[in-house]
Amino acid sequence: MRRPDIIGVGAMKAATTWVWHQLNSHPQVVMLPQKELHYFDNLNITPEQYLDRFGVVQRNYLTGEITPSYLNVPHAPIIAKDVCPAARILVVLRNPVDRAFSHWKVAMWTEGKIPLGTSFMESFDCGHPWGNYWHSIKERGLYLKYLKRWYAAFPRNQIKVMWHDDILKDAAAFLKDLYRWLSIDDSFVPKNYNKKFNENWSGRNPTFKPEDRQKVLSFYLPSIERLEKFTGKDLSEWKK
Repeated sequence: MRRPDIIGVGAMKAATTWVWHQLNSHPQVVMLPQKELHYFDNLNITPEQYLDRFGVVQRNYLTGEITPSYLNVPHAPIIAKDVCPAARILVVLRNPVDRAFSHWKVAMWTEGKIPLGTSFMESFDCGHPWGNYWHSIKERGLYLKYLKRWYAAFPRNQIKVMWHDDILKDAAAFLKDLYRWLSIDDSFVPKNYNKKFNENWSGRNPTFKPEDRQKVLSFYLPSIERLEKFTGKDLSEWKK
């Protein structure tokens, strides 16, 4: 039975749609047309039905899916390991402070999942108005808490943690690193690698109040420092 070679697990609002497009653009990769299958967070189909989705892709191509909510679902790593033990697990992380603010904007004005007029800090402090606690805007930024579960389930060499900052700094270099990890032609450069995807199309772009930013940073700072030690990545820019 065909199984996914790549499972992108998050984080939400960390350019995962852009990553999906860049993977799908590669001549050695065929991602499923539906970017997010939401199997490991919803479990509303059988494992066989999930894997059947990948059966349409010829075996000489890599294939996979990206569902950014997987990162924070406590049971997802265990089930993913059972269903897809050889899959490469891709994680892209963004400054959790900026991620939270972006999440709020999209959830309110693009998706309509937060009542209009709810302030950012109200949304951040009260959690998510729908779903389980791990879906909350605040909880989704506690990366290491959930990342450790994926490392407990999968061998370290099957997990790739990448950084939203590196996409902004040098998107071509980011993709070269990603393609090399997947053992595919890393000299390939997609035509649309500078294009943005899945932006906030509401036309509303409120300013992140400095006092709100400082409150959120104070909350995340201890977890940022632990993530920095765990990954060896210099996250100085996240602490400002």
